[in-house]
Amino acid sequence: MKIIYAQQAIPNQISKSIFLAGPSLRPGQEGISWRIKAIEILETLEYDGVVFVPEFEGGKFDDNFGSEEH
Repeated sequence: MKIIYAQQAIPNQISKSIFLAGPSLRPGQEGISWRIKAIEILETLEYDGVVFVPEFEGGKFDDNFGSEEH
């Protein structure tokens, strides 16, 4: 499985992929991204494709992030 986080380069060849769409934690919100557990489940299922995660690696956006900016 290849994980691609926000603003990382997209592979030149992709045979299959999943995009983990859904709510993301914002600056000031406490908690852990649900995507961490989703990735663990995909690993357990031995998913061998690309997983696109619309968050920065580590599960949180930086303090300068705003939905109107991206």
